[in-house]
Amino acid sequence: MPATDTGPVAPPVIGRPRWLPHALALLLVLLAVTAIGGRDHGWTPDDGAYALQVDALDRTGGWAWPYPHADIDPDLRHVPFTHGVVTEEGAAYPYVKLPAWILVLRASTWLFGDGFGLYVPSLLGVLAAALVAWHLARRFDPDAAPWAFWATGVGALLVEGTAMWAHSAAAALAGVAAITVIDAAGGRRARVLRLAAVLAVLVLLRREGLLVAAATVAVLGVVGLGGPGGPLDRVRRAAWLTAAPTVAVVAAHLGNARWVDRIAPGTAVADGEFSSGVRYLEGRFSGAGNSLLYGAGEYRLGRLLAVAAIVFVAGAGFLLFRRRDVGAATVAAVTGLALMALRSLVVAPFDLAGLFVASPLLVVAAFGVRRSDLDRRVVAAGAWAATFAGAVLLTQYPEGGAWDWGGRFFLPLLIPAVVGSVIVWRRALASAGPGDRRRIASLAVALVVVPTLLGLYATTALRAEFRQATDDAVATGAPHVIRTPRFIARTSWSEIPDGDWMAASTPADVEALLAGLRRSGAGPVAVVGSIAVEVDAPGWDREVVSPTVVVFTPDP
Repeated sequence: MPATDTGPVAPPVIGRPRWLPHALALLLVLLAVTAIGGRDHGWTPDDGAYALQVDALDRTGGWAWPYPHADIDPDLRHVPFTHGVVTEEGAAYPYVKLPAWILVLRASTWLFGDGFGLYVPSLLGVLAAALVAWHLARRFDPDAAPWAFWATGVGALLVEGTAMWAHSAAAALAGVAAITVIDAAGGRRARVLRLAAVLAVLVLLRREGLLVAAATVAVLGVVGLGGPGGPLDRVRRAAWLTAAPTVAVVAAHLGNARWVDRIAPGTAVADGEFSSGVRYLEGRFSGAGNSLLYGAGEYRLGRLLAVAAIVFVAGAGFLLFRRRDVGAATVAAVTGLALMALRSLVVAPFDLAGLFVASPLLVVAAFGVRRSDLDRRVVAAGAWAATFAGAVLLTQYPEGGAWDWGGRFFLPLLIPAVVGSVIVWRRALASAGPGDRRRIASLAVALVVVPTLLGLYATTALRAEFRQATDDAVATGAPHVIRTPRFIARTSWSEIPDGDWMAASTPADVEALLAGLRRSGAGPVAVVGSIAVEVDAPGWDREVVSPTVVVFTPDP
């Protein structure tokens, strides 16, 4: 050991990273949630699109779905999935618009098995997002990093991570983009090549990756032009910050389009059920309501409860940060959470929830932002988030994210929003007295954990509902199944590959399919869904098994 005038110098100690114990603990939480929720059925129909596409690759070595009824359904309108790609050349594909994610899922099933493997990438996306939140928080307040980690890991993303889609991974990648924007605005080294790679991967995984990329490049350009130096220096800086990300994103987008054309050659046929026919402006408002507040919004009382809950939560933010009245803020926040619980447990469990209902911590913390907080880094992050959010509002479906939790299209902005909220809450804790400090901390934890528990309950209820409908169909023993309505057929993905399933949405469509199946000599057919009892096809004996299951057997 070398010596100095002040004595021996100890060698550096290389220990485990501070985040490692937290990461292992969160991983255990994710595994427990997955084990409890089950893996044989999803809570979103989109799971079926991913699972069926992976199955098609495994069974056939190709992307096209092996559909046996093209003779009676030449337009392939009744394949057991909607919103896939059906071409005029007579081929159907469950999910090929972003094939990179399918290959990720397929590789995961090779490693972890057909059931659990389909969920591993999304679960790891939650863990990655929490780690990104940790590193972003360290740039502002190192002691806030563990708080940001857990607020991200057990917040809205935890519920989203129990589905097969790439939203949690997209949130993690977008968080890296936000870090780059903040670094550039704060005068730190901006890792532009890393950003280019991250945005390229994001574009390959999610369509909203293009919106994240556009917001990132736009804000980086402004940051570069607004820096010190002469006009030429500023232009050079802006070009350096934006050129590589732009090239990478364009190349990834065009490469993905070419890839899809090779996988599914031919002209795609529009899916009529995908278009709602809603006027553009009306669709902007309905989409915003669904994505930010009340999920699917199928229950009017559920929508009203969601709005009322957010009003109380916003009131809690005002009382806590503007009036410094911790007691009244606690009452308002608890009332808001109670309304959310009433909505999710009793009134509208199947509507799930939008961003504000799933992440009320963000709503409360918004009232704690002070003008003195708005340095260049915060302004750049805010501009990035606002640009992305505005782009989502202008381009998303009229139904928003539909059956999702936390407004899935807005999840890329979740990490910087959560980090900012945690820092605001920590400041409130630091300035409060001992008694109030405990209540403020408890309130923050409740605003994260309670909505997540409600989301897990609601998604578990959805899984059970979908599982029951599938089990009812299988229990009939019928060799053929027609599942209604069409979009819900994807929820039976665990049984579809081994059975003969079709999908329809109206009694007339079911009757036409039954007529075609009779001509082909098919045996008993189980019709499953809310319209099953409305179907009355000549030439078939009709056995009503339940209000949602009717078995049709050909007349002798």
